[in-house]
Amino acid sequence: MASQTARYLLLIGIIFLFVSSNVFACVGKTLYVGALDTAEDAIMAEFLVHFINARTGSSVKVKIFKDTEDLYKALQSNDAENRIDLVVEDTSDASHVLGLQRNPSLEREYIETKKAYEKKFDVIWLDPFEFTNIKAGQKSAAASLVRRDVLAAFPLLPRILNKLAGAIDNQSFTQLLDQAKREKPNTMVKFFLESHGLI
Repeated sequence: MASQTARYLLLIGIIFLFVSSNVFACVGKTLYVGALDTAEDAIMAEFLVHFINARTGSSVKVKIFKDTEDLYKALQSNDAENRIDLVVEDTSDASHVLGLQRNPSLEREYIETKKAYEKKFDVIWLDPFEFTNIKAGQKSAAASLVRRDVLAAFPLLPRILNKLAGAIDNQSFTQLLDQAKREKPNTMVKFFLESHGLI
């Protein structure tokens, strides 16, 4: 009876280790978030840094780029030192990158850019954030974008980041942009997440 119980416990332990190794495959791996040198990008990059770190224990760092071209080169790079794993993009800028006309329907624009990015860049758009930018007189939706190879190594990342998608509305984002004139994005984003019970 004792040996049977021991075998049962051993089996449970093996299953737990197998599941854990798959769920937390990226713990200990450094993920890199790409951002342009703007207040908006700095804020959103810090959201990803703090949220992923708190929820997974993975180290997350920001790489700043001078222009969109360099940012997208890094997003497609396979070089360990030059690549980035995630960005936050909006449908207006994404349409420009793809050479597409803006779609009057924000929902359709999101779907179109999501499909095109998956095909062209092998990058997956996650759920859009609740806040909307106004660009060229038209609303634009922003979302986290993740390389497909990162998702293969870290399958729970979409579920984690999609919880963040609904946490930032227009009012919150406007306040954060205003705060960014006086405070470091790192500090104020961490306070926002903690005060809203997100980390």
